[in-house]
This record gives sequence, structure tokens and C-alpha cells, in this order.
Amino acid sequence: MGTTYQIDIIQTDKTIVKDWLADGIRARLESIEQRMSNWREDSEISRFNRLPAENSRSFTVDTFKVIALAQSISKQTDGAFDITVSPIIELWGFGTKVTPPTIPDYKQISHVLQRVGYKYLSLIPETRAIKKHKSLTLNLSAIAKGYAVDEVAVYLRSQGITRFLVEIGGEIRAQGLKLDNTPWKIAIEQPLYSDSTVNRKARQIISLTDMAIATSGDYRNYFTIEGERYSHIINPMTGWPVKHNLVSVSVIEQSAARADALATAFTVMGTEKSITFCEKNKIAAYFISDFISEEQGQYKKHITPEFKKYLTMSED
Repeated sequence: MGTTYQIDIIQTDKTIVKDWLADGIRARLESIEQRMSNWREDSEISRFNRLPAENSRSFTVDTFKVIALAQSISKQTDGAFDITVSPIIELWGFGTKVTPPTIPDYKQISHVLQRVGYKYLSLIPETRAIKKHKSLTLNLSAIAKGYAVDEVAVYLRSQGITRFLVEIGGEIRAQGLKLDNTPWKIAIEQPLYSDSTVNRKARQIISLTDMAIATSGDYRNYFTIEGERYSHIINPMTGWPVKHNLVSVSVIEQSAARADALATAFTVMGTEKSITFCEKNKIAAYFISDFISEEQGQYKKHITPEFKKYLTMSED
């Protein structure tokens, strides 16, 4: 998946074989990547992407489940989350093709947007088939890591392990309690527009157990041309990188896949629309917005009522 992962396990039973358990985790992750990767030409997603319009194919349970969840969130967020946005991502140089940063013109964006739109996918649950009504290409990068977190958690529980922390590319699932019988402590990072890891620090510490958290932001993956910064978060409806005051959002959900997708959707929607959505749907979310001074860590924050019960300490 082009990222790292870390699994922490609390286990007092000395009969557990660490290498065997690690092999099982790697096999599960490999299985998910083999199905959902845009980088592998033989993956289910890549094979579907090569199909002409008005064609369909059946998927395995894993992939169909992720696409169905993605479509559900697309409808809930009025298209702010959209797994058909791949052509726009490629156009801006954030996809599988490594190209120098360039700004597409309006004609290019308008042309590519004709091949974007979650509404042009039809799902048939009985056969796990999906049909494309336009020449669509799918990209599950904003939900697959979260799903992988969920599936590793399922695997660990199937092995009798009930106290663990799973982290894949920053998406996290905390299960049970730590060795001292306290919840796991998770840090929400202070946004920093830099590739350096030296100055990164925690802005907020939360306590988490039996829940997942995902964070999305525009401060890690971007390019700058003539002093203007262009984020990898693309608005599927306009075809342009997001331009608003929301810097970072963290979402807590039962499912890491759902948290992953919602965090991306909120980054597209912006602060005000996202807060309204969270209030209506009682979602636990932490928003960092209105950058004032990066050096001094001056940002505004908004915490939904559902998120407040997870707070332990602030680094503000």
C-alpha cells in the first residue's frame, strides 16, 4: 500500500508465536493489496479499470464490501467522497504515474471530469458485480488502508488476542486496554507544511479503546508552483485541489474504513459543511483550521460533542 504498519499486542500467554502471528498479518495485508491496489496491473481494481464503459465484472467479498461502503459514503456526503476520482488524481500528478508538477488548464480538467462520478457505477449485491456506465477508473486509496486496519483487527481477534493497537499509514484501531489496564493513548499531530519529521509534535492526546481513528489533511502531500500550494486532496466535483481553511480533520468511528473515508470527505467539504454534517449524524470529529502561524502552532480547532469524551490532554 506504499506505507508502513505497526501492530502492538498485549499478551501474557507465552505460547503465542510472534513470527507465526506476523506471517498471518502479512498474508492478510498482501491479500487486500492484491485485490485493491492501483499499482498492481493484475489487481481486481486494475482489471476493472481497463474495462470499457457499459461493462461489468464480479469482485471478491473484500473488494465489493469496500466499494459498497465507499458508494454509501459518497451518497451521504453528496459526492465529496468519490472513488472514481482517479483520472483527476492522475492529471494533477498525484497518482501512479510519476510526472513533474504541473497545473492543468480548465479544458483538460473539464474533459477528465467527464470520466468522474460515483453515480455512474451500478452495484449488484447478489453476484457482487459492478457495472460502469462511463469509462470510469477506481481508486480505493482513501478507504483501503482503513479497511486493512479493520481486517487485521478481525484476524487478531480470531487468534484470541483482545488487546492490541493496529496502525497502517496513520489509520488506527485500538482494542481493549494496555498492560496497565488504561486506554491506549493516541496523538493527533500538529499540522506542519514540511517533509521533515524533526519538528513534528502532538497537538492533542486522546484515549481510545474498541474504536478506530483516521486523520486527513492537506499538509503532507502537495506541490508548490509560483508560491501557490496545491494539495493532493482533489474535489471530485470541481477537479481542483481543495482551497479552504480546513488543515486537518480526525474522525473516530467503529470502523477504520468508514473513519478513513469520512476524514477524506470532510477535507473536501471544508470546516463549516463538515461540522454541520457531524452534528446531524452525531460523528466524533476534531477539526484544525484557519492557519495563522505555523511556527507558533496557531490554528483554530473545533471539537464535536461526540469527540470530547476521548480527550485526555492538549498540547496547545
